Amino acid sequence: MSINTAVSDGRRGSRARQDAMAPAVWTSHYRRAAAGADFVSALAAGFLAFEVRFDSQDSQPAEYLALSALLPVLWIASVCTGWRLRSAIHRARLG
Repeated sequence: MSINTAVSDGRRGSRARQDAMAPAVWTSHYRRAAAGADFVSALAAGFLAFEVRFDSQDSQPAEYLALSALLPVLWIASVCTGWRLRSAIHRARLG
C-alpha cells in the first residue's frame, strides 16, 4: 500500500493556504515597521535640527517647527501611497 495518495485531507489544503499567505503577512508587518521607523527618525531629525538651529536665538519661528512636523507626515503618506500603487499595478498585471 502506498503512503502517497492522490486525495488529500482538508488540513493539508488549509496549511498550503496558510503557507501562501505567510509572505503577505510578513511583508505587511515589515512595511508597517519600516514606515513607523522612518516616521520616528524623520520627526526626531526635524526637531533636532530645529533645536540646533534656533537654540541660541530668542525667537523660534513657528513656521519652521510646523514644517519640521509636517514633512515626516508627508513622507510617510507618499511612501505608503507608492506601496499601494505598486501593489495595484502588480495585481493588474497578474490579471
